[in-house]
Amino acid sequence: KEQARVLSGQHCGRGEEAEALYQEHIVEVHRQTGHPIALAGTDYGRGRNDTVSPERRAANQVLINHWNRGGLVTVTWHAPNPWTGGTAWQRKITDLADLTDPSSDVHAAWMAELDGVAESLAELGQAGVVVLWRPFHEMNGGWFWWGRREPPDYVAMWKHMFDYFTKTKKLNNLLWVYSPSTTKSSPAIAYYPGDEYCDIVGLDHYAEGFDLRGYAELTATGKPFGITEIGPQRSLRSSYDYAELIAAIRERYPRTVFFQAWAWDWSLSRNKNARALLTHPWVIGRDELPRRDSR
Repeated sequence: KEQARVLSGQHCGRGEEAEALYQEHIVEVHRQTGHPIALAGTDYGRGRNDTVSPERRAANQVLINHWNRGGLVTVTWHAPNPWTGGTAWQRKITDLADLTDPSSDVHAAWMAELDGVAESLAELGQAGVVVLWRPFHEMNGGWFWWGRREPPDYVAMWKHMFDYFTKTKKLNNLLWVYSPSTTKSSPAIAYYPGDEYCDIVGLDHYAEGFDLRGYAELTATGKPFGITEIGPQRSLRSSYDYAELIAAIRERYPRTVFFQAWAWDWSLSRNKNARALLTHPWVIGRDELPRRDSR
């Protein structure tokens, strides 16, 4: 019998929509396939400056419930643009170095964003939840305000958040995940913050086929590797064959330890062959995870 080695994962959207998407993307898929998904993900941002706590509290409750059922959790952050208060996709910017400079005009706004996120992550920590924390993703692409900037400035921003969360905010429930995109030619490793500042590496992939450019570079770090976002390109939504994912992992990317299907039309529930994927002997479901001691 083949050894199970890849955790199944599914993103469940943002804020107050997360519970409904959890029901569709995870609970209903479990009902249909008999296999509960191991890793549940939510997002701390709608891409705009909505630091209102009820949004994140709603997402946190979905994660806490999944954790208490024996699952694992991950959080992505589409951070709003701190210069403008606009979306994560708003590229207007001056210099990333301003974020970590206390004398800059934007520093106070940035620190307020970090404080809000740290408060929400601490709420998970108080519930005993360990989080795969995935900030500043797809940095080698040009669609987010933090993307395609000077690598030293990106690394300084990452290290600043890491130190602030771990040393000042005392958050000890985070596993830090570095996840560039496969869809651009910039080297996946170019923005890597260093082994001391990263626990897990991964790739976000939306395309026909499974050319995970950057896999060799990232696995060479020795860190666990995951497919941190996966789903069809827009033209293939609803017809994507998820059985092909595990075949690609077995044949070409055997060091993969988890995948996370993205939400909505990219999800397992809205595409083909979720059952074939989740029942494959390489794939680990929530019911196969080690039991945690009760608190």
